[in-house]
Parts: sequence; structure tokens; C-alpha cells
Amino acid sequence: MIKYMNKYIQTYFFKTRVVYSLGKVKEQFHSDYKIIKIDEEVVKEYCDFFNKHFEKDKLIWRVNNPDCTGFLAIHRISNQPVGFEWSIVSQTHEYRHDNFLLPLNNGMLFNAFVVKAHRGRGVFRSLKLKATMFLYDQKECEHVLSVVEVLNYPSINANNKIGSIVVGRNFLIKVLRRNLFSITKLNKKRLKIDYVLTGSKKVRI
Repeated sequence: MIKYMNKYIQTYFFKTRVVYSLGKVKEQFHSDYKIIKIDEEVVKEYCDFFNKHFEKDKLIWRVNNPDCTGFLAIHRISNQPVGFEWSIVSQTHEYRHDNFLLPLNNGMLFNAFVVKAHRGRGVFRSLKLKATMFLYDQKECEHVLSVVEVLNYPSINANNKIGSIVVGRNFLIKVLRRNLFSITKLNKKRLKIDYVLTGSKKVRI
């Protein structure tokens, strides 16, 4: 009963999310998989996989946006894609994902996915580390953040296992499931409140 009520409140009135930061770490990859950047050629080669998981317009926007970089996990033996991770950096624009507003000069990891048959084999970790080091080394981000709902226990556990550190909280105030305010508290920074019901000047991703 308590679990059901908590889910009901999170869905309709007040959603809590954990903000993680992952520092610079040594990349460790499973020998059965390789991680590659997602570009137009990769999208063409694995078009069936991308068509299954993405809307066409959204995928094109991400691939053509220099601030956004995707990474794809490939199973070496079958040469089939088994997961992906997207990254964004707020340098030329301020971006928001699911009403979390990314601070300037920071990077963010979002929209991670691993095919069920390949979960628990280090694919999630490899994608996270590859994208994180890219944002630090190539995009020169101050911090690399990711946001996870408190009820998403698998993602919470996965982030904890790879060494992600909790640096804040984000709260969505809702009215009948519609987001009204996004409230963010990051370590050593002032509480930030943004009105999001009618949209935002920040670029959606």
C-alpha cells in the first residue's frame, strides 16, 4: 500500500529525482563489446535498431547537433547493437531534459538503454564511462551530471555501482501529472526554481 501511494504521489503531484555526478575515471571495457560514436553512417548501418528505439526527427536532431553526442554498444561476435547512451553539453545553449535544466559549462548523460539479454555484463558501465570521459576530455565540462528518478531502482543501483556521487536533488511539482515547477538543489549552490508548465527558453533534448 505504501509503495503504491508513493508511486501515485510521484506520478501526479511531486516527483523526486537524484542528481548524480561522475568524475574522471579510467575507462574499462568488456572484451565482448565495443563502444562507438553515433553518427549518420552508424545510423544507416544499424537503421532497424534506431528505428525501433527513436523517433526519426529526434534522432536526426541529436546526430546533427554538435553539442549532443551519442554512443552505441556493439556486441563483437554478432555485430549487433545492444545499448546506447547520449550526452549533451551546455556551452552554446542551455539545454533541458525532462524538465531538468542543465547549468552552463556542464555535461549531462541521458537516455541510457541496454538490451535486456545483455544487462549485467558491464555494458551500462562501459557506455557511461566512455561518454563521461568524452565530455571531460573533448568538451572540457566542469561536471558531468545525470538525473534518475528515485523510484527507478535499477538505474539507482547501476549508478551507485559505477561510482557516481549524489550531488543534489531535483523536484517536479505537478498538477494532475502536468509539470508546473522544476526545483533543483545542487551541492553548495542556491535553490533554483523554474516554471515549466508553458515551456521554457531552454532547448529541449
